[in-house]
Amino acid sequence: MTESHELDRATCLWLLLTAQVGRLVVVDPKAVASVNYVVVGDALIVRIGADAAATAGPTASPVALDVDAFDVFSQVGWSVHVRGDIESIGDVEVDGLHQAAGTHPPPWTAHPDGRWFRISPTYVSGHWFRPPERPRVFGPTGYL
Repeated sequence: MTESHELDRATCLWLLLTAQVGRLVVVDPKAVASVNYVVVGDALIVRIGADAAATAGPTASPVALDVDAFDVFSQVGWSVHVRGDIESIGDVEVDGLHQAAGTHPPPWTAHPDGRWFRISPTYVSGHWFRPPERPRVFGPTGYL
């Protein structure tokens, strides 16, 4: 059975700093969009292409952002889930936030007319997982 451990909020926020892409889930209207993001303070700044269904009205409903990392070779990974409120922000505010963070993520989509949003997390959770330890089997000539 796969081993899994819950992560505390601080660890989840640290892991979010190590990744760049997640899935934004809008509750109403129901939509899912892949987005890149940057963490600025306690908020996540995301850019959504104007053609994405998720831009239809995310400021009127709660959202979730899921971010995962998984190493196929070692079978070790983590997953962080953020729920919170979202608000549209303008380019001037975005430039100031990115300057404060020292980074400005390139657009995930190639559309220059995307919109920027700030997610203020109200709930953050996560877990890491790895496969169970397997006994090492060594042949009759030793372990090499």
